[in-house]
Amino acid sequence: MGGAELPSAPAGGFSQQNLSEYVTSFSKDNAGKSPTLVFFYTNAKRPGGRQPTRQAAACANLSNACFSGRDVKVGVAAKYYSCSRVNLTSVTPGQNPVFNSTTAPIVLVTAKDGSTAALLSGNISNRAVFQAMLKGLAMSGINAAPVIAEATRLLNSTRSLVNKQDTLAKSLARTKADLAKASSNPVRARSLQLRKAKTEAELADIEKQLTAVRSRFDKLFG
Repeated sequence: MGGAELPSAPAGGFSQQNLSEYVTSFSKDNAGKSPTLVFFYTNAKRPGGRQPTRQAAACANLSNACFSGRDVKVGVAAKYYSCSRVNLTSVTPGQNPVFNSTTAPIVLVTAKDGSTAALLSGNISNRAVFQAMLKGLAMSGINAAPVIAEATRLLNSTRSLVNKQDTLAKSLARTKADLAKASSNPVRARSLQLRKAKTEAELADIEKQLTAVRSRFDKLFG
């Protein structure tokens, strides 16, 4: 997930009012420009300071699974959003009963006009985030479904090609190493030379495919 890290809680924590003003201000700043997504998280530790709290662990899992680029659909949908994070680690339930270190993770999605599309909390799945983002886009009058589907297909193709590229590169390295040891065996050396040439040609073809796929992806958001 792209976007800036919003400042952590102010001294004394977020009150219900100033957090509302804080998020509303962020949404208003982007109103008319793009829908917004705000990820509220905590890094709180259990007593002793070593292990994360249950909420902090859930935030880390959601961040890694959903907002790190691993989820292709969420990553593509995020290109239409202004995305930010709010650190609730120092916010207590007494300071804010809704947005605090014990209620995280929370994901707020707003439409282009600043109206709320979804407010997710607790056990949040990637699918729930993606569906909320689609709702925010629909409320904003943005028909992104065809582009998201095509971009997802292209990114999956890229991942597949990169995996093949990695496998071939490792194979080529082994072939070169074997070739260096085969000077005394002309027949084997000839076989290895042919294998090397074939692998290099396959790698060149994959690079061409990657260039074409990346170009098509860039044009979707150009």
